[in-house]
Amino acid sequence: MGEVANTGFVKPSSSLSHKEYDWMRMTATTIMHVFSGDLWAGAEKMIYTLLSGLSRDKNLRIIAVAFNEGTLTQRLRQSGIETLIIDESTHGFFGILTMALALLRGRCVQLVHAHGYKANLLVWLLARFLGIGRLVSTVHSLSETARLSFRRHDWE
Repeated sequence: MGEVANTGFVKPSSSLSHKEYDWMRMTATTIMHVFSGDLWAGAEKMIYTLLSGLSRDKNLRIIAVAFNEGTLTQRLRQSGIETLIIDESTHGFFGILTMALALLRGRCVQLVHAHGYKANLLVWLLARFLGIGRLVSTVHSLSETARLSFRRHDWE
């Protein structure tokens, strides 16, 4: 497990040597997932299943960025996935953005996947500042009553 620094995030522990890490950065596609991480329910289980599955592909490098420590982040670390925590209880939105920029600069992230409303906005800004051209957004927990209904005259 990583150790907590006084800056409010958890530094990832890694068994990779510097040479292995540099080689991986140059050859693997880096995908970053951003999410809240405080609960362990349907969305978090889906995120865990997705990231643990993607991490088995040696051509992919997965970075998880969470706003809270919880069961999801613990399980991701146990699966060997680099997991960074930027604690939203001690950082406001722009503090989270600044911390994320500092942590991710030079990581060569090619694709970012946001899970949640706050993550969507943060990812859009990170992509602009870091030059990431591919963004994916998943809206979890959309209620059944929020379905869109279209009538014939809506299209005329």
